[in-house]
Amino acid sequence: MIMLRYKKVFNDKYLMKIIFYILLAISLISSLIGFLAIGDVTHWVVSFSNDFTYTIFAWRFLIGGIAVLSFVTTLYIGHMILYKSKKKLIAYAVVFCGLMIGGFIGPTYLFFRSQHYSANFQPIEEISADELEDQAEVLVVEINGDARAYPFKWIMQPHIAGDKIGGVDVVMTFCVLSNLGLAFKNEYQGEKLNLKVMAQLENNLVMFDANTQKPIHQIRGGFVGESEKFESIPTTVMSYDSFKKVYPKGKIFYNPTKFFDLPLNALIKKVAAKQLDINNPDLEFPTIEYKDKRAPSKEQIYGLMIEGQPMAFTLDYIKESGNQVQIVTMEKTITLKYFPKLDFVDAFLGPVDGVTPDGKLPLGFTAVRYPMYSKVLWIIWAHFHPATMLNQI
Repeated sequence: MIMLRYKKVFNDKYLMKIIFYILLAISLISSLIGFLAIGDVTHWVVSFSNDFTYTIFAWRFLIGGIAVLSFVTTLYIGHMILYKSKKKLIAYAVVFCGLMIGGFIGPTYLFFRSQHYSANFQPIEEISADELEDQAEVLVVEINGDARAYPFKWIMQPHIAGDKIGGVDVVMTFCVLSNLGLAFKNEYQGEKLNLKVMAQLENNLVMFDANTQKPIHQIRGGFVGESEKFESIPTTVMSYDSFKKVYPKGKIFYNPTKFFDLPLNALIKKVAAKQLDINNPDLEFPTIEYKDKRAPSKEQIYGLMIEGQPMAFTLDYIKESGNQVQIVTMEKTITLKYFPKLDFVDAFLGPVDGVTPDGKLPLGFTAVRYPMYSKVLWIIWAHFHPATMLNQI
């Protein structure tokens, strides 16, 4: 009788051990999959196909739920039934939580917290010189006289900032790796968007709409797998000093770095400095190759999409063309205009002789701006648009 009881207990514990290790493996493998597919850190050494990442993201709640349930059950069995070492269980918990935070939780909810509906803007006079230096680059949107500037240094962590500008609901997006800021109307097929950061793929920001859970590749300007694009809002890049001169009544996206964000912010700045180094053709994340050698890898170009044809122009070419380039098609004329005193390029629809930096034309008319990919890295542009023309009209 005693032997039978002993055997039963032995078998129960043996079974518990099997269950313990199976659940431990499930929890770690599930969390590791999310960490590898969605976590940015891993892309320094390993990357997967875009489809794999999108699939894991689409099933992240199920995968994450299985991981958490397995984790909790593993801890219970290990501590209450098998009496495993507390140090080993704590080490396991640390590894599991690190993988979960690095993949399923961190990028969206901790590290790169979107400000789609919480962006704060301040008038120029409220921004001190210590907070924002004159030479700082800013993304600029102007609609109906309402001008906004988004300093790179303040939007590079949230990546996304939204507000109504001149009566239009606008969301600005910024990718540090591509050096690309694109603004869109905050609406798609009659529904509002709610953009959040997902990850980076091919050195470009990938977001998702929290309302539909659909992924969005920033440079593509729409949902992955759908041909219809978001409505683009013209954006340009200039220095903060130039913005103040052109739009003295403009407002600034105000997002000084919070104390607990300082380490991550420092890392982002370090990555950005290496990514933008024109003397180093390699990207921080080696997920794409420098194939099109018509321009230096890190050349910052001005991209246009005109009737389905991608076109790119370097600043030197625009200057050599008399500070103005006109692209004439059967349907429209697009003008790229460089303002030398303020050192920025803007794009307009139609001929714009006599246009001022704020878009005003003679006789009181206002020029219509045209969407432009301002100062995006050549290697990124050429990768996503291999059929692009360069300095051709």
